Amino acid sequence: MTPKALMLLFGVALPLVLVALHAFLPHLSRGGLWLRALAIVIFLLFSMLSMVWLFPPWWAPYLYMLLVGLATVYRAWRGPRPGAGPGRWIEGGIGAVLVVVFSVASWPGITLRTPPEVVIDLAQPLGPGRYLVVSGGPSEALNAHFVTNEAGNPYRGQSFAVDIVGTDALGFYAPGVAPVDPAAYAIHGRQILAPCAGTVAQVHDGMPDMPVPEMDRSRLEGNHVMIRCDGTELFVLLAHMIPGSVSVETGGTVTRGQQVGRVGNSGNSSTPHLHIHVQHGRPAAAPLGGDPVFFTIEGEVLTRNERFVVE
Repeated sequence: MTPKALMLLFGVALPLVLVALHAFLPHLSRGGLWLRALAIVIFLLFSMLSMVWLFPPWWAPYLYMLLVGLATVYRAWRGPRPGAGPGRWIEGGIGAVLVVVFSVASWPGITLRTPPEVVIDLAQPLGPGRYLVVSGGPSEALNAHFVTNEAGNPYRGQSFAVDIVGTDALGFYAPGVAPVDPAAYAIHGRQILAPCAGTVAQVHDGMPDMPVPEMDRSRLEGNHVMIRCDGTELFVLLAHMIPGSVSVETGGTVTRGQQVGRVGNSGNSSTPHLHIHVQHGRPAAAPLGGDPVFFTIEGEVLTRNERFVVE
Protein backbone atom coordinates (compact mmCIF):
# COMPACT_ATOMS: atom_id res chain seq x y z
CA MET A 1 0.00 0.00 0.00
CA THR A 2 1.38 3.42 -0.97
CA PRO A 3 2.06 6.15 1.63
CA LYS A 4 -0.78 8.19 0.12
CA ALA A 5 -3.21 5.29 0.54
CA LEU A 6 -2.06 4.71 4.13
CA MET A 7 -2.58 8.37 5.01
CA LEU A 8 -6.09 8.35 3.55
CA LEU A 9 -6.97 5.04 5.22
CA PHE A 10 -5.66 5.63 8.74
CA GLY A 11 -5.83 9.42 8.82
CA VAL A 12 -9.24 9.96 7.22
CA ALA A 13 -11.33 6.87 6.46
CA LEU A 14 -10.85 4.82 9.64
CA PRO A 15 -11.38 7.68 12.14
CA LEU A 16 -14.47 8.92 10.29
CA VAL A 17 -15.93 5.41 10.14
CA LEU A 18 -15.40 5.01 13.89
CA VAL A 19 -17.05 8.37 14.60
CA ALA A 20 -20.00 7.52 12.32
CA LEU A 21 -20.49 4.10 13.93
CA HIS A 22 -20.37 5.67 17.37
CA ALA A 23 -22.91 8.31 16.37
CA PHE A 24 -25.44 6.04 14.68
CA LEU A 25 -24.98 2.59 16.22
CA PRO A 26 -27.53 2.18 19.05
CA HIS A 27 -26.11 1.46 22.49
CA LEU A 28 -27.57 -0.91 25.05
CA SER A 29 -26.56 0.89 28.23
CA ARG A 30 -25.07 4.21 29.31
CA GLY A 31 -22.01 2.40 30.63
CA GLY A 32 -21.53 0.70 27.28
CA LEU A 33 -21.83 4.06 25.50
CA TRP A 34 -19.15 5.70 27.65
CA LEU A 35 -16.81 2.73 27.34
CA ARG A 36 -17.24 2.81 23.56
CA ALA A 37 -16.45 6.52 23.49
CA LEU A 38 -13.42 6.06 25.74
CA ALA A 39 -12.07 3.24 23.56
CA ILE A 40 -12.27 5.43 20.44
CA VAL A 41 -10.58 8.37 22.20
CA ILE A 42 -7.74 6.15 23.41
CA PHE A 43 -7.37 4.73 19.90
CA LEU A 44 -7.04 8.31 18.61
CA LEU A 45 -4.46 9.00 21.33
CA PHE A 46 -2.53 5.93 20.16
CA SER A 47 -2.66 7.22 16.58
CA MET A 48 -1.37 10.62 17.73
CA LEU A 49 1.65 8.93 19.30
CA SER A 50 2.38 6.29 16.67
CA MET A 51 1.33 7.88 13.36
CA VAL A 52 2.97 10.68 11.45
CA TRP A 53 0.20 13.23 10.85
CA LEU A 54 1.12 14.78 7.52
CA PHE A 55 -2.27 14.43 5.85
CA PRO A 56 -4.58 15.24 7.41
CA PRO A 57 -2.52 17.66 9.55
CA TRP A 58 -1.48 17.27 13.20
CA TRP A 59 -4.74 18.82 14.47
CA ALA A 60 -6.98 16.17 12.86
CA PRO A 61 -7.00 13.81 15.89
CA TYR A 62 -8.23 16.66 18.09
CA LEU A 63 -11.05 17.30 15.61
CA TYR A 64 -11.96 13.61 15.64
CA MET A 65 -12.02 13.63 19.47
CA LEU A 66 -14.40 16.60 19.37
CA LEU A 67 -16.66 14.69 16.98
CA VAL A 68 -16.58 11.67 19.30
CA GLY A 69 -17.68 13.95 22.14
CA LEU A 70 -20.55 15.35 20.09
CA ALA A 71 -21.57 11.85 18.97
CA THR A 72 -21.57 10.69 22.61
CA VAL A 73 -23.85 13.56 23.63
CA TYR A 74 -26.17 12.74 20.75
CA ARG A 75 -26.36 9.04 21.65
CA ALA A 76 -26.89 9.85 25.33
CA TRP A 77 -29.78 12.14 24.34
CA ARG A 78 -31.31 9.37 22.22
CA GLY A 79 -30.98 6.95 25.14
CA PRO A 80 -30.18 3.23 25.13
CA ARG A 81 -32.11 0.77 23.01
CA PRO A 82 -34.93 -0.71 25.14
CA GLY A 83 -35.05 -4.39 26.07
CA ALA A 84 -31.30 -4.95 25.85
CA GLY A 85 -31.26 -7.72 28.46
CA PRO A 86 -27.91 -9.46 28.97
CA GLY A 87 -26.57 -7.91 25.75
CA ARG A 88 -25.64 -4.78 27.69
CA TRP A 89 -23.10 -6.79 29.70
CA ILE A 90 -21.56 -8.10 26.48
CA GLU A 91 -21.45 -4.56 25.10
CA GLY A 92 -19.78 -3.31 28.27
CA GLY A 93 -17.29 -6.16 28.23
CA ILE A 94 -16.28 -5.49 24.63
CA GLY A 95 -15.86 -1.79 25.41
CA ALA A 96 -13.72 -2.54 28.46
CA VAL A 97 -11.50 -4.93 26.49
CA LEU A 98 -10.96 -2.34 23.75
CA VAL A 99 -10.08 0.31 26.35
CA VAL A 100 -7.43 -2.02 27.81
CA VAL A 101 -6.04 -3.05 24.40
CA PHE A 102 -5.68 0.53 23.13
CA SER A 103 -4.26 1.68 26.49
CA VAL A 104 -1.58 -1.02 26.38
CA ALA A 105 -0.74 -0.10 22.77
CA SER A 106 -0.43 3.59 23.74
CA TRP A 107 1.62 3.00 26.87
CA PRO A 108 5.11 2.88 25.26
CA GLY A 109 4.52 6.15 23.42
CA ILE A 110 3.43 7.79 26.68
CA THR A 111 6.05 6.40 29.05
CA LEU A 112 9.18 5.89 26.91
CA ARG A 113 9.85 9.60 26.48
CA THR A 114 12.55 10.22 29.10
CA PRO A 115 15.75 10.96 27.20
CA PRO A 116 19.10 9.45 28.11
CA GLU A 117 21.84 11.82 29.14
CA VAL A 118 21.92 14.79 26.80
CA VAL A 119 25.49 15.12 25.58
CA ILE A 120 25.16 18.19 23.38
CA ASP A 121 22.74 21.04 22.76
CA LEU A 122 22.69 22.21 19.15
CA ALA A 123 21.73 25.50 17.59
CA GLN A 124 18.69 25.63 15.31
CA PRO A 125 19.62 23.89 12.02
CA LEU A 126 16.76 25.36 9.96
CA GLY A 127 15.94 28.77 8.61
CA PRO A 128 12.69 30.66 9.29
CA GLY A 129 9.44 28.69 8.99
CA ARG A 130 6.96 26.38 10.69
CA TYR A 131 8.04 22.81 11.35
CA LEU A 132 6.77 19.42 12.47
CA VAL A 133 8.86 16.57 13.89
CA VAL A 134 7.91 13.33 12.13
CA SER A 135 10.42 11.08 13.90
CA GLY A 136 12.33 11.77 17.07
CA GLY A 137 12.67 10.61 20.63
CA PRO A 138 14.47 8.03 22.76
CA SER A 139 12.43 4.93 21.87
CA GLU A 140 11.20 2.91 18.90
CA ALA A 141 7.64 3.95 19.80
CA LEU A 142 8.50 7.52 18.77
CA ASN A 143 11.53 7.25 16.54
CA ALA A 144 11.75 5.07 13.42
CA HIS A 145 15.55 5.34 13.48
CA PHE A 146 15.87 3.59 16.83
CA VAL A 147 15.79 0.17 15.13
CA THR A 148 19.45 0.66 14.13
CA ASN A 149 20.59 0.93 17.76
CA GLU A 150 22.51 -2.31 17.84
CA ALA A 151 26.25 -3.00 17.95
CA GLY A 152 27.82 -3.33 14.53
CA ASN A 153 25.01 -1.71 12.56
CA PRO A 154 26.63 0.49 9.87
CA TYR A 155 23.98 3.17 10.50
CA ARG A 156 23.93 2.95 14.28
CA GLY A 157 24.89 6.62 14.60
CA GLN A 158 21.40 7.66 13.46
CA SER A 159 19.55 5.85 16.26
CA PHE A 160 18.55 9.12 18.01
CA ALA A 161 18.02 11.04 14.74
CA VAL A 162 15.31 13.65 14.29
CA ASP A 163 13.40 14.06 11.02
CA ILE A 164 11.67 17.40 10.41
CA VAL A 165 9.20 18.56 7.74
CA GLY A 166 7.80 22.03 7.13
CA THR A 167 4.18 23.14 7.28
CA ASP A 168 2.12 26.16 6.38
CA ALA A 169 0.14 28.21 8.89
CA LEU A 170 -2.74 25.69 8.78
CA GLY A 171 -0.48 22.71 9.43
CA PHE A 172 -0.40 21.32 5.88
CA TYR A 173 2.97 20.04 4.68
CA ALA A 174 2.07 20.24 0.98
CA PRO A 175 -0.94 20.97 -1.24
CA GLY A 176 -3.05 17.84 -1.59
CA VAL A 177 -1.97 14.37 -0.51
CA ALA A 178 1.68 13.47 -1.13
CA PRO A 179 2.26 15.33 -4.44
CA VAL A 180 4.99 13.82 -6.61
CA ASP A 181 7.01 17.02 -7.12
CA PRO A 182 9.35 17.56 -4.11
CA ALA A 183 9.35 21.30 -4.81
CA ALA A 184 5.66 21.40 -3.80
CA TYR A 185 6.49 20.73 -0.15
CA ALA A 186 6.66 23.51 2.41
CA ILE A 187 10.16 22.62 3.61
CA HIS A 188 11.74 22.17 0.19
CA GLY A 189 14.52 24.69 -0.34
CA ARG A 190 14.59 25.91 3.27
CA GLN A 191 18.02 26.87 4.62
CA ILE A 192 20.05 24.25 6.50
CA LEU A 193 22.39 25.86 9.02
CA ALA A 194 25.41 24.52 10.87
CA PRO A 195 24.16 23.69 14.40
CA CYS A 196 27.66 23.94 15.86
CA ALA A 197 30.98 25.47 14.92
CA GLY A 198 33.45 22.94 13.64
CA THR A 199 35.23 21.23 10.79
CA VAL A 200 33.50 19.68 7.80
CA ALA A 201 34.29 15.97 8.03
CA GLN A 202 32.31 14.70 5.06
CA VAL A 203 30.17 16.05 2.22
CA HIS A 204 28.34 14.54 -0.73
CA ASP A 205 26.44 16.28 -3.51
CA GLY A 206 25.02 15.54 -6.94
CA MET A 207 22.31 13.00 -6.15
CA PRO A 208 18.92 13.97 -7.63
CA ASP A 209 15.84 14.95 -5.68
CA MET A 210 13.57 11.91 -5.81
CA PRO A 211 9.91 12.16 -6.84
CA VAL A 212 7.66 11.37 -3.86
CA PRO A 213 7.46 8.63 -2.60
CA GLU A 214 10.40 7.04 -4.49
CA MET A 215 13.70 6.62 -2.62
CA ASP A 216 17.31 6.22 -3.72
CA ARG A 217 18.95 3.56 -1.54
CA SER A 218 22.32 3.73 -3.27
CA ARG A 219 23.45 6.17 -0.57
CA LEU A 220 20.86 6.49 2.17
CA GLU A 221 21.89 9.91 3.45
CA GLY A 222 21.75 11.46 -0.03
CA ASN A 223 23.37 14.86 -0.42
CA HIS A 224 24.67 15.75 3.02
CA VAL A 225 27.14 17.52 5.26
CA MET A 226 28.78 16.02 8.34
CA ILE A 227 30.37 18.42 10.84
CA ARG A 228 32.77 17.60 13.66
CA CYS A 229 31.88 20.01 16.45
CA ASP A 230 34.87 21.97 17.79
CA GLY A 231 36.69 20.41 20.72
CA THR A 232 34.76 17.14 20.62
CA GLU A 233 34.55 13.75 18.91
CA LEU A 234 30.89 14.48 18.13
CA PHE A 235 29.78 14.47 14.50
CA VAL A 236 26.53 16.03 13.28
CA LEU A 237 24.94 14.75 10.06
CA LEU A 238 22.58 16.96 8.05
CA ALA A 239 21.06 14.89 5.25
CA HIS A 240 18.80 14.79 2.14
CA MET A 241 19.82 18.13 0.63
CA ILE A 242 18.89 19.55 -2.78
CA PRO A 243 21.50 18.68 -5.41
CA GLY A 244 23.89 21.56 -5.95
CA SER A 245 22.96 23.27 -2.68
CA VAL A 246 25.88 22.01 -0.57
CA SER A 247 27.97 25.12 0.06
CA VAL A 248 30.93 23.75 2.06
CA GLU A 249 33.83 21.40 1.36
CA THR A 250 35.47 18.60 3.28
CA GLY A 251 38.17 19.97 5.56
CA GLY A 252 36.69 23.45 5.66
CA THR A 253 35.48 25.15 8.82
CA VAL A 254 31.98 26.37 9.58
CA THR A 255 30.60 28.81 12.10
CA ARG A 256 27.45 28.21 14.13
CA GLY A 257 24.44 29.29 12.04
CA GLN A 258 26.32 29.29 8.70
CA GLN A 259 24.27 28.00 5.77
CA VAL A 260 25.60 24.65 4.53
CA GLY A 261 22.81 23.58 2.15
CA ARG A 262 19.08 23.49 1.49
CA VAL A 263 16.41 20.91 2.33
CA GLY A 264 15.66 18.47 -0.46
CA ASN A 265 14.59 14.89 -1.08
CA SER A 266 17.77 13.07 -2.11
CA GLY A 267 18.75 9.60 -0.93
CA ASN A 268 16.55 7.38 1.23
CA SER A 269 13.84 9.98 1.67
CA SER A 270 10.17 9.42 0.87
CA THR A 271 9.20 13.06 1.40
CA PRO A 272 11.30 16.27 1.62
CA HIS A 273 12.67 16.65 5.14
CA LEU A 274 15.78 17.38 7.17
CA HIS A 275 17.43 14.42 8.85
CA ILE A 276 19.79 15.37 11.68
CA HIS A 277 21.68 13.13 14.04
CA VAL A 278 24.71 13.22 16.32
CA GLN A 279 27.18 10.40 16.75
CA HIS A 280 30.38 9.88 18.72
CA GLY A 281 33.23 8.94 16.43
CA ARG A 282 33.31 8.27 12.73
CA PRO A 283 34.55 4.73 11.99
CA ALA A 284 36.49 4.46 8.74
CA ALA A 285 34.61 1.33 7.65
CA ALA A 286 31.19 2.77 8.49
CA PRO A 287 31.18 6.58 8.72
CA LEU A 288 27.60 6.59 10.05
CA GLY A 289 28.23 3.74 12.48
CA GLY A 290 29.48 5.75 15.44
CA ASP A 291 27.84 5.59 18.85
CA PRO A 292 24.49 7.42 18.77
CA VAL A 293 24.29 10.54 20.91
CA PHE A 294 21.08 12.07 22.22
CA PHE A 295 20.86 15.79 21.61
CA THR A 296 18.59 18.76 22.13
CA ILE A 297 18.02 21.72 19.84
CA GLU A 298 18.13 25.04 21.66
CA GLY A 299 17.34 23.21 24.89
CA GLU A 300 14.31 21.36 23.51
CA VAL A 301 13.85 17.60 23.20
CA LEU A 302 12.15 17.04 19.85
CA THR A 303 9.75 14.08 19.70
CA ARG A 304 7.29 12.85 17.09
CA ASN A 305 4.46 15.26 16.16
CA GLU A 306 6.00 18.17 18.11
CA ARG A 307 5.71 21.52 16.35
CA PHE A 308 7.94 24.58 16.47
CA VAL A 309 8.41 27.91 14.71
CA VAL A 310 11.68 29.53 13.69
CA GLU A 311 11.40 33.29 13.38
